[in-house]
Amino acid sequence: MREFILMVMFVPALFSFMFSAALGGTAVHMQLFEHIPLLETVAESVEAALFKTLHHLPFPGFIGLLANLLIASFFVTSADSATFVICQFSTGGKAGKDGRSGKVLIIFWGLVLGGLALVLIFSGGLKALQTASIAGALPFVFVMYVILAATVYSMVAERKGFK
Repeated sequence: MREFILMVMFVPALFSFMFSAALGGTAVHMQLFEHIPLLETVAESVEAALFKTLHHLPFPGFIGLLANLLIASFFVTSADSATFVICQFSTGGKAGKDGRSGKVLIIFWGLVLGGLALVLIFSGGLKALQTASIAGALPFVFVMYVILAATVYSMVAERKGFK
């Protein structure tokens, strides 16, 4: 259990912190000491500021391509995980056990999620998509707290030998 918590919760958070600190520190250094106007770009678009920062690093073409590949792999992985989880929820955990129908259901949910994202993007832009994501995820916060409490209870009960 310790290894799971360490490798799933702390290592990715530490990596994200180090990446953000390094990139943010680089942007601050560029703004303060190299007089590259990144603050004006941030006011326009945070995404543009990321690529403007990356443009001033060595090998900007390669780094920009790498950043785009990482962003795309993040979205593809997230979408794949979301479709798999929704498929499992909609079948009570039985999807994929009979082969073809599980794949068809995963494709269906992937198309539904992709279509929903496109509708939200075209109707209100990224802000609408972000708002819908937050509103949709809010009820799951309470579910996650119940799951956390049940996990802690189960671990305490197992340690005491009641299980």
